[in-house]
Amino acid sequence: MGTIDSLPPELLQHVFDAVVDAWEEAPAKRWTELMNFHTNILLVDRTWRTTALHTSSIWRNIPLHRTFINYAEYCLKHSGNQGLNVQASLSGSFRELITEERAARIHSLEVEDKEAYRYWMTMLLQLPINGLHRLSLHSLCSSWEEPLTLLARNRNLRELEITRFFHQPLIPTSSVCRPTLPSLKKLKISDWAQETQSVLSSFSAPALVTLHIAVNDEHRYGQRIRPMTLNEMDTFDAVKEVTFQFAITTEDVLAVLRHTPNVEILRMAHSWRFQPSFDDLLGHLANPNAATVLAPRLQVLGLHEFPVWMPSILAFARARLSRSRTSWSTVEGRVQRVLPMRCVELSERTLLFYPPADVERLQEVCEVIVWEPPAGEIR
Repeated sequence: MGTIDSLPPELLQHVFDAVVDAWEEAPAKRWTELMNFHTNILLVDRTWRTTALHTSSIWRNIPLHRTFINYAEYCLKHSGNQGLNVQASLSGSFRELITEERAARIHSLEVEDKEAYRYWMTMLLQLPINGLHRLSLHSLCSSWEEPLTLLARNRNLRELEITRFFHQPLIPTSSVCRPTLPSLKKLKISDWAQETQSVLSSFSAPALVTLHIAVNDEHRYGQRIRPMTLNEMDTFDAVKEVTFQFAITTEDVLAVLRHTPNVEILRMAHSWRFQPSFDDLLGHLANPNAATVLAPRLQVLGLHEFPVWMPSILAFARARLSRSRTSWSTVEGRVQRVLPMRCVELSERTLLFYPPADVERLQEVCEVIVWEPPAGEIR
């Protein structure tokens, strides 16, 4: 039986592609690992080197970071006409290496550059970036109009993450354009505080499945108890999973749930100081006097480093079970039965707050599982 060294070039290409695919799927990707892989396969022998250099698909990941610039340039040189996954923190290198031809091939773009955040949107809008499937912007200026223009060009966008780093108020958009993103499935909005509703209402995402809202304390402008006026946001009928992180209030959660009527999974994370306000949130969701039950399809409650008083969780799970036998709710114009809770997800650290006896009582009502988010999913 031959060894991998003796594989013909056609099979070697499949092996190389499989390694790069696995690296892309890893929860915590390290650029040094991919760079070492490329370096090693080029050094095996002439066949491996020639095969690697003619397999353009393995050079599609581009790290425009310090210490990786030469490697990124080498990857771009051998990427052929492949779609590119670009992660950038250096605006100068991006401007120098991303030509119009390369910009048109970018499918995934992640930008994080606090020092040059004012220049990124201007630079991106000057390039023909219109084939994005994934966009992650951590360097937004105070105006929302420029990012909105970029979104309007990318109707095939599937994942969007938008974050800002500073406290300047949002400059209202003067654009009459309200783009539709028909393919958008996953949206994360971080640190827009009171302007979250304005951002959510500035574009349409009829197929959105996952919504993640994160707000650090300092981005609430010192007014942590002030809700984000999310009652005015659009209704997202297709959303199945909602995650809240950091400085979120009960009013925020209730407002979003009113506009995601088909949500099935609710996760809350990293909100230690806001914990007391959530003890009555579960009461709102299981209110026996409510004419219409909020989030009637909700079946999974996840708490990640977010200790809610166990009696509240127990009362919620029991009330939902009871209402599932007797209550109906109207969603999308259809009357349907309220669903019981299927499971409660608790992270390991959250689980430490609860006596085993309380957890056992909860297990009598629904499944309890230990759940940790994938690396980078909740940060």
